Amino acid sequence: MDYMNLHQSAHGGREFGFAASRLRKSRHVIAGHWQDLEIQREFAAWARVARGWAESQTCRVARFGDNMRNVAVTEGDKVEAQIQLGWRVDGYGLDDLYRAMDEAQDQVPQIVEACLDEYNVAAELQKGASQHHALVESARIEAGIRHFLVQGNFSAFTTTFENLGNLPQLPGLAVQRLMKEGYGFGAEGDWKTAALLYIVKVIGLNQEGGASFIEDYTYHFGEEAACLGAHMLEVCPSITTEQPISVSSPGHRRQSRPCAFAFWCQSSG
Repeated sequence: MDYMNLHQSAHGGREFGFAASRLRKSRHVIAGHWQDLEIQREFAAWARVARGWAESQTCRVARFGDNMRNVAVTEGDKVEAQIQLGWRVDGYGLDDLYRAMDEAQDQVPQIVEACLDEYNVAAELQKGASQHHALVESARIEAGIRHFLVQGNFSAFTTTFENLGNLPQLPGLAVQRLMKEGYGFGAEGDWKTAALLYIVKVIGLNQEGGASFIEDYTYHFGEEAACLGAHMLEVCPSITTEQPISVSSPGHRRQSRPCAFAFWCQSSG
C-alpha cells in the first residue's frame, strides 16, 4: 500500500499536489497519458522554459565599453538583476578585447572561409578585391570576441558604436555569427536584451525558426503603419529563410571605417 500511495496518480499525484499547495510552491501541472502527443508537447514546452530558467541562474554578460550616452533604457540595476535573475554583468575595456584578438589570430583564415561559404559575398569583399581587408578585419574581431567569451564562460555580450577605440570597424558579421551560435547580444551596451536573447535561444534550442536581437522603430502610424529595424547590421542569420548577403559599406554614423555587414530579403516569420 505504501508503494501504491506513492506512485499511483490517484494517491501519490494528489498528495504531491496537496504538499506543493501547502508549501505555497509554484508549479505547472500537466495531466494526461505520457504517450499522448499533446501531453508530450506541453511537457517539452515546460522543460524548455525550465532549462531557460536554469541557464538564467548562471548567465554571465560581457560589456565591451559602456552603454550609449544619454540612453537610460540600456542601463539598469545590475546588482538587482543578479539577485533576482541570476545574471552577472561585467564591464571590460577594449584593451581586453584587443588582447583576445591577438591571442586568436590563428583562427582568422578559417572564419574568412566560413563567411565566404555561408554568405552571398559582394565582389568587393572577395579575395584579392579592394575591400577584402574589411572582411578579414571582421574575422579578427569575431575571433577575438569568441575567444574572450569562451575563456570567461560568458553567455552574452554587448558593444557600443560610441566606444570603438582602435577597432577598424563595428562588430557586424561577428555579432551575427556569434548570435547564430547561441550567444545573446545587445547593442549600445544593452545588457538586459543580451541576457534575454540568450535565454530565449536556450528555450528555442532545436526548434524551427530562430531568435535575434533587433532594434525596432515605428515611423508611421495609421492604416499603413511601418516598422523598420534600425540595427540591420546586427541580425542573427537564424531568422532568415534565404542566404544572407554581405556587402561593403561606409562605417556607422560618424565612423569613416569600412565595415562588412549583411541583410536578408525574407525572414522565416
